[in-house]
Amino acid sequence: MQPQLQLGLLVMNGLSVLGLHIGMMTLKQPEPIKTSTQELIELLAKGRIKPVIGHVFPLREAAEAHRILEGRGSYGKLLLKP
Repeated sequence: MQPQLQLGLLVMNGLSVLGLHIGMMTLKQPEPIKTSTQELIELLAKGRIKPVIGHVFPLREAAEAHRILEGRGSYGKLLLKP
């Protein structure tokens, strides 16, 4: 399931959507990325944010998990467990 974007709500509330290429930002501005990553890890550790986990696969099924990612058939994060 893909998340649906309600454009009317964005326009009515003066909101916007921004996409970032984290890999490129890491190369161009490593310090802000490092700081943000540390803050996110702290929030996760404290349970203040919780990622959406769409699927959990045993490591031996990594190929299937990759097929789902390639086909955009996932919602949330895919986890591989050893």
